[in-house]
Amino acid sequence: MSLMYENLRRTLKALAYLAAGQFAFAMILEAMKRVDADMGVLGLMAVIGLLCHVLLFAEWRADARFAR
Repeated sequence: MSLMYENLRRTLKALAYLAAGQFAFAMILEAMKRVDADMGVLGLMAVIGLLCHVLLFAEWRADARFAR
């Protein structure tokens, strides 16, 4: 695979992790507006959002090592 497509693949993968993490946090904020928000679901969404951001950070660190 050419370098251009490899860079595009890594960029899209990182953006997907960012979007998934931000979506989870947005769902938490929307659910907190309601009075009847289930704390278990909010906790699960927080864990999902954190895991997505951890994966994003890991991809970013791998790209930094690749660029050297």
